[in-house]
Amino acid sequence: MPLFDRASAPVETSPVEAGARPHRRARRLLLFCVAAISTALAVRASLTTGEADSLCQADRQYLWDVEHVAFVMEQKAFPLLKKALVAADGETLKSFLAEDFRGELPFDDWSTAYADSRIAIRKKSLEGGRVRTVEAGALVDELLSWRRLLDEGREGCQAEIGLVRLSPVDRNDLHGPWTGLWRVRLAGKSQGRLTEVSFRLRLQIGPLDEDLATRRRWIRAARVESAQTAQAEEPLLADVTARSGIETRRMYDNWMAAEKQLGGTGGIYLLDYDRDGRLDALVNDIAAGILLYRGTGDGRFVDVTGDSDLPRVSPTGRNGELTPSVADLDGDGDEDVLLGRYVYENLGNGRFRDVTGKCNLRIQGAAAIVAADYDHDGRIDLYETHTHAPSYRQPSKRPDKVAWIDGGWGYKNVLWRNLGDWQFEDATDKAGAGGNGGSAFTAVWLDANNDRWADVLSINEFGRNALLINQRDGTFRQIEDIDPVFGGFSMGAAAGDYDNDGNMDLYVSNMYSKAGNRVLSNVDPAAYPPALYAKITEATVGSKLYRGLGDGRFEVAPPEKALREIGWSFGPAFVDLNGDGLCDVYSTAGYVSYERGKPDG
Repeated sequence: MPLFDRASAPVETSPVEAGARPHRRARRLLLFCVAAISTALAVRASLTTGEADSLCQADRQYLWDVEHVAFVMEQKAFPLLKKALVAADGETLKSFLAEDFRGELPFDDWSTAYADSRIAIRKKSLEGGRVRTVEAGALVDELLSWRRLLDEGREGCQAEIGLVRLSPVDRNDLHGPWTGLWRVRLAGKSQGRLTEVSFRLRLQIGPLDEDLATRRRWIRAARVESAQTAQAEEPLLADVTARSGIETRRMYDNWMAAEKQLGGTGGIYLLDYDRDGRLDALVNDIAAGILLYRGTGDGRFVDVTGDSDLPRVSPTGRNGELTPSVADLDGDGDEDVLLGRYVYENLGNGRFRDVTGKCNLRIQGAAAIVAADYDHDGRIDLYETHTHAPSYRQPSKRPDKVAWIDGGWGYKNVLWRNLGDWQFEDATDKAGAGGNGGSAFTAVWLDANNDRWADVLSINEFGRNALLINQRDGTFRQIEDIDPVFGGFSMGAAAGDYDNDGNMDLYVSNMYSKAGNRVLSNVDPAAYPPALYAKITEATVGSKLYRGLGDGRFEVAPPEKALREIGWSFGPAFVDLNGDGLCDVYSTAGYVSYERGKPDG
């Protein structure tokens, strides 16, 4: 029997009832997505191995019941806890703790984890350190001492609590004790400095019911696993859009648009089209069209689209449809521009000429076009990826279909070999460069084995990523096990040497969902074969940093947790943001946001 009637699996509802329960609909949508992932994987496995099936009704009901408790905790109890933290209200905080409460705190004091002229980070952790056992009052006093690091009052303090994990101790007893993991963050100012305090709490709680927010004494034990403070005099990155000269008001803004765009809205591509040593920017936007900005070298840009002879409106008439790329395709030392299958030659005088008619490239529907000289013939070649079937390909006439998860759906990437004089050869099959195809948002060229030949990593949203090692004879060898678990559900990739050891490393941005991870942690591993269960639980864990070993092999690198939890990431980049000679990671977070400043995707 369900723990709560309202938590049972979805039933038919009237439009009025559905509209009156937006939070319930959101909860159902989350579980539907997770169930869809696990069911799709299970169906794929059953087709190939005859072993698996989707979750049984009892297991699905269990997930619904647990997630309903999580929803009540997030929506009803957490606001009260956050309010008490912000107000430094110790009595209210203690009222949630049981009479026989016991807490565990790191015994050691704060230690400096990182410091430079702009930011200082301190940490303490139970891992490898001494533990201090405390009663309710002492734990609350400790938390309030951290709150008081933000000394400018409750108006300037923000509190967040994330429910990372929640499970009953006994799957068969939802009315008994539970365990949970919370991530707490406080942000504000201290003596004028920007200050953040964050910590992770492992809890024993329960019993839990619909009246959780009005009940007291339901937290039985809490263990502070780790804590961190960060302080800076000013934001690490400043918004300079207004003085940059880039007219973002002309571009598509999901927060301002009447209809939200869930797909791609265009992109920004850096180049030095006039060879003056200053970076310029090519913009493709579904609202503004094609824009070329010349960099002036002082952080400002000038719109030179009209003088460049590039089309301000996409050649198709539908802005944002075509993926641009910049590369020296004719070998004259300056960068030419691709707009999908449309090709523009850089004349070297600030202007471009349409040479599509003399070029045999047939790029259509590309998600990304990345350039390198893979065969060392002195001409720049192109690698094309897709998120759907290219319209010009003819699957009935050639075997373009490749694996999705373990087989059955997808389309190969395309390798275009530059023959010179604007002529290209589709060398995909001959070179063995199709990769795993599928939904590949991008690819990245790198030297994975230090032989000075270009290898390529192709990511896959719905299957394994593919690392293609250049064999130096015009062909590639595909490495299937760059990630021993799965390595898919990827949205972006970047290559760079983050640890300065001379080997190229990889950062791959993957799907991340805190709630999805929580749901999947409550899936019974016995419901699936071990290999399949490993893939299912990998589906929402987030981004990964891979450390290159210099011989074409990679290993998942620490700090794994921090990099994974940034959010559902697209378009990452390695860049030295503070000029210390080390590669930092910049990665976006969130899929689509309906309120400015709230990445709620």
